[in-house]
Amino acid sequence: MTMIAFLALYVLVVFQRAIILIGVDDVIARVMGVCLLLFPLLGVYAIWAEIRFAVDANRLIERLAEEEGLPTDDLPVLPSGRADRAVAGRRLERYTRDADAHPDDWRSLLRCGLMLDAAGHRREARRAIVDAIRAERAGRGTAAAASSPGAGPHDGDQE
Repeated sequence: MTMIAFLALYVLVVFQRAIILIGVDDVIARVMGVCLLLFPLLGVYAIWAEIRFAVDANRLIERLAEEEGLPTDDLPVLPSGRADRAVAGRRLERYTRDADAHPDDWRSLLRCGLMLDAAGHRREARRAIVDAIRAERAGRGTAAAASSPGAGPHDGDQE
């Protein structure tokens, strides 16, 4: 909450300075004023998008956890608390195949994203999780996955 208050204060001060610069009778000052209006708005949008991603991703992860479908629950954990990337990497191909086979199923996409993250592939993980959020919003999750909790490519896996 403190960071939001500081961000709001920053935006107010920058907007005030921008209005002052736009009012000056100089082209360069006006351009600087316009930039001062645009950049904080871009920053606020970026923060809003990150918060929205986190909230949506956590909501889907909680739903998948309630269905006992999290792929990372049984991964061995290193002393640092992180999942063992080697084991996650070995399991990753199955989740990638499942997501490719079911591109409209948010559960498959989310499982793939979580396993990508556990294997250390952050950029690809984020992309898969965003795809899962979009698929869930579109209401395209498969009923078959919902009716069989925990069903996934890791069933019967012996690591």
